[in-house]
Amino acid sequence: LLGEWEILKTMYLPSGLVLYAIIAAPWHVLMSQASPEFARFYFVHEHFQRYLTRGDHGLFRQSWFYIPVVLGGAFPWTVFLVQAVKNNLPSSWRQRHQHRDALFLILWAGLSFLFFSASSSKVVPYILPLFPPLAILIGSYLSAGWDKADVAGIRLGYWVLLIASLVLVAVGLKVGPHYLERYFDPAKFGSVPYAVSSILVLGPLATLILGLRLDFRRAFISLTLTSVLLIAVANSSLASLNHECSVKDLANVLKSRLQPEDEVATYHTYYQDLPVYLLRRITVAGWKGELGPGMQSEDVSSWIVDDTTFWHRWNSSSTIYMLTPRSLYDELRAKPNQNIYL
Repeated sequence: LLGEWEILKTMYLPSGLVLYAIIAAPWHVLMSQASPEFARFYFVHEHFQRYLTRGDHGLFRQSWFYIPVVLGGAFPWTVFLVQAVKNNLPSSWRQRHQHRDALFLILWAGLSFLFFSASSSKVVPYILPLFPPLAILIGSYLSAGWDKADVAGIRLGYWVLLIASLVLVAVGLKVGPHYLERYFDPAKFGSVPYAVSSILVLGPLATLILGLRLDFRRAFISLTLTSVLLIAVANSSLASLNHECSVKDLANVLKSRLQPEDEVATYHTYYQDLPVYLLRRITVAGWKGELGPGMQSEDVSSWIVDDTTFWHRWNSSSTIYMLTPRSLYDELRAKPNQNIYL
């Protein structure tokens, strides 16, 4: 107990908490003064209610949601995750002090994973704090293989890597084309799916052969090259998603023809990046979302409007550009006497 107390004394808990409050508290206090509804919305709705209830924010996911996120987010290195945790754990309770750093990393990753998995609302970025400790644990495990002839679990990791990669390729070839055709234009991706499939087959196969027949160092180099190539090829395809996943292309076309007196509106939705690309405030029609709490603190009646107000402006002599999801656009075009021009 005396040793544990000495560790606690070096953590500067009281002064650390005070320093944290000095840095973080002023912004929250000023926001609460400027907007009386901020504190309730931010702390109660956005934290406690979002964590404990499904609510109306549409972020509910199953409890296992983060398992594929973690395994896929650090792939291919996660094939060594189980071995890394096992290798860093103390063999007995008495040896815990010799493995203090490893236990800290395991608790950091494990408790964070359990905490966010228990939440009723799950978004991929929530789980990002897990990756630094996992990277250190896996890196520590692999560094042992650099100096030793063989490390427990390394060969099993090679096989798991190959099997997991083949499964990913098989699932991707079966489901991938249907998904691309449904949500994106497959032609924009070109040969990227085939390049990714080739890397997922040849890279793990080369890693397995080098690891079993030669040594870990050559296998590690092969695995590193596989990871780098996967990231490079995947990154090269991201620009193809701009048209479907970002409003930037539409905003650039719109910006070239906008006049100062023209109005831009989003209908029954809100694109958060649109005002940034257009460098102007836009009208939001028939939608509140996370803008709702701020509406109680200031007069937004000129730019957050209901359907009646919006259609009155739309049918006036002024020029209004409306952005809305394709499904709503099709519904509006199907209505008679609706003056809509694409």
